[in-house]
Amino acid sequence: MKQYLPLFANIASQILFGFAYLFIKLGMDVLGQDTIKFLSFRFGLGFLVMTILLLLGLQKVHYRNRPVCLVVLCGVINPLISQVLETTSTIYAPTSQLSMYSSIVPALMLFFSVVINREY
Repeated sequence: MKQYLPLFANIASQILFGFAYLFIKLGMDVLGQDTIKFLSFRFGLGFLVMTILLLLGLQKVHYRNRPVCLVVLCGVINPLISQVLETTSTIYAPTSQLSMYSSIVPALMLFFSVVINREY
């Protein structure tokens, strides 16, 4: 049984990822397929929840003597490129197809790490 736990964890994560696409599609239907409005609500709510967690002391963040430029850059580029494209794609394709393509990404990364980086 212990040898199958990683497989079950992967299946569970892919199911949750598929449900995430389903909820994105449902949210986009509610907002009339407006990607920017949906992402504004999504990231605004995330910012509000994280700020409340920080103010209540439930989560600690320590940035002293650490470069935060890369974190800020990723925080700006991810919503602008990845999230906009991912959310907009729910308008044009079924969620089952989007989830299937997303589940292929880890296998492609393994393939490219072997071919390009010579990692085995």
